[in-house]
Amino acid sequence: MLCLCSLFVLGFILGAVADVQRQQQETKTISLPIQKQSRKIRHQRSAFRKRDGHPAKLYNDEGSEYLITVGIGTPPQNFTVALDTGSADLWVPSTDCATQSCPLARFERQNSSTISDTGETFAITYGIGSANGSYVRDTVSVGNISAPAQQFGLAANTDSIIAPGIDLNALLFQQQQQKDQQHVPEDDHMQLLANGILGLGFPDLVSSRTEQKQGYDPFVFRLAQLGLIEQPVFSIYMGSIYDRGWAGTLLLGGTDPRFYEGDTLYAPVIPLPNATNNTYWMVQGRAISLRAENRTVLLDETLNRGFVMDTGTTLTYLDRDLAERLVMAAVENKDHVALDEASGIFIVHCGTAQSTQQLELVLDNLRITLPVRDLVIPLDADTPEEATQCMFGFAPWLSSTDSKQLDQKKEHIVLVGDTVLRSLYLTFDIGQTRIGFAKARGADASLTPVD
Repeated sequence: MLCLCSLFVLGFILGAVADVQRQQQETKTISLPIQKQSRKIRHQRSAFRKRDGHPAKLYNDEGSEYLITVGIGTPPQNFTVALDTGSADLWVPSTDCATQSCPLARFERQNSSTISDTGETFAITYGIGSANGSYVRDTVSVGNISAPAQQFGLAANTDSIIAPGIDLNALLFQQQQQKDQQHVPEDDHMQLLANGILGLGFPDLVSSRTEQKQGYDPFVFRLAQLGLIEQPVFSIYMGSIYDRGWAGTLLLGGTDPRFYEGDTLYAPVIPLPNATNNTYWMVQGRAISLRAENRTVLLDETLNRGFVMDTGTTLTYLDRDLAERLVMAAVENKDHVALDEASGIFIVHCGTAQSTQQLELVLDNLRITLPVRDLVIPLDADTPEEATQCMFGFAPWLSSTDSKQLDQKKEHIVLVGDTVLRSLYLTFDIGQTRIGFAKARGADASLTPVD
């Protein structure tokens, strides 16, 4: 019996190796459309939580999320998952998860001929909720490329992660309609929900990693390791704030000049303070300022903060003092600004969208310039001109236990979210551990090198 099992395992491994070798001969870049799903931002939660000496990233389900389709298993079962450069695990719900916690599609492991157990538990806590279950290995596919025996999480429980705030009865009714083959509009909101997360962070960020255990290579890192993509890079174009539907592109293995303008400027990735290995896609910040026609307000010239590029977060978060100085300088009239302590966002006069000021972020050896008007987000209409209430695209870190107190652990981190990233074309270079920044096609941003 032991011999037969060994032969079976050997045959499985040899088959997986053969699959990789065949794909290596067809190595290329893989372009995947990104579905943008927008939701009303109701409140902010703490975006970092301590885990094994490393902060574990928030999955921000409110605001804009960027979704792609992955196939898991043999034959593949498709899941719509949120792209998240601020975490590293891929996970989807399993049939062990109750409908109340996992109301969308669930992975049916008995229907996959290539699944294997790892014997490890999977557990991750985000600022707004959690997911737990077990780690398994199976074939994971995007586009026409597959990674055999890829480790990922199968969630048996989730809390406030999948479809929070959605009318479950309405969702179940729609699912029954689909089963009955009745017509359901293709753009129906219920079909655009994230049903799992695809983390794109570094291996040291996976939830299974401890001081005693190295963890595993996340999906995109493993594609690069196996030589399944042309270059060990991936790049993201998000589209503008007003884009909906298939608004952007994830390119595995290269960059797409159709989606950016001008040169790409690179900054090296840095580790967290007191850490040796990289975890987040983070670069060194040097300064933040606001510039008008006849003046420049230097908000912090000795910034010394790490800037984390995070596609899983809508707003951009920084320490409270700096956030307040920024919004006050941007709005100019203090009567037009209010920090909503319950939600953790700055409510600003929608007329701020007429500002001619420019925000400048100096990161390592490059300067990113954005118009302040692009940081004004309407809350009750599609555009600031139509809205009666707007919020500012930068917000303060708030404590997870007391929303009125700054969590001091976050003083040296700026979490850069959709409010900034949508103006950029980002290249995440795994091989050279650096991030490339370019002006996104059609954006009003500009990038310049600095000494």
